[in-house]
Amino acid sequence: MSESARPHVLRRVILIALGVIVAVVALLAFFGVGAQLTQSRTVAMVVRIDQIPPEMVSQVHVGDPVFTDVDGVPIGRVTRVLASPQPVVASDARGATHLAGDPTNSQIDVTVTGDGRVGGGLVILNSQAVVAGRPFTLISNRYYLAGIVASVDVR
Repeated sequence: MSESARPHVLRRVILIALGVIVAVVALLAFFGVGAQLTQSRTVAMVVRIDQIPPEMVSQVHVGDPVFTDVDGVPIGRVTRVLASPQPVVASDARGATHLAGDPTNSQIDVTVTGDGRVGGGLVILNSQAVVAGRPFTLISNRYYLAGIVASVDVR
C-alpha cells in the first residue's frame, strides 16, 4: 500500500467506526428509554385554573375534547369540572385574616382523562410530560385556559 493511500483508508475506518457508534447509541436510546415508556395506562390529571370569570366557567363541560396545541393533537377528555369561588385572604373587623370566597372570580379544577404511557418515573400524554406543579394549558374549541397541574393519577 502506498503512503498516499494510508490517510484515505484511515479516514474510512474512522467514519465506519463513528457510524457504528452512532447506530449503537440510537438503538440503546430507542430500546432503553422507549421500552420504559411503552406501558399504556389511563391517566387522569387535575388542572387547577385560578382567577377565572364566572362566564368562562360555564364554557367547560364534561366530555369536552382537550388538545395539546391549537393544531388539534388530542390528549383526552374532560371528565370532571369542580368550580368554587376564588379563595382570597380577607380581614375581619378585628384585623384577623381568614380565607374567603371572591364572588367575582372562580377557581376550577378540571379533570382530564386520556391514554398515556408510563415508565421510568415519567407520565406522558401524547408527547406531553404530565407533572404536578407544572403549567398546563387546556385547549378546546371553546376555550384556551392556562393552569397548573394539581395532581396526576395513573390507573
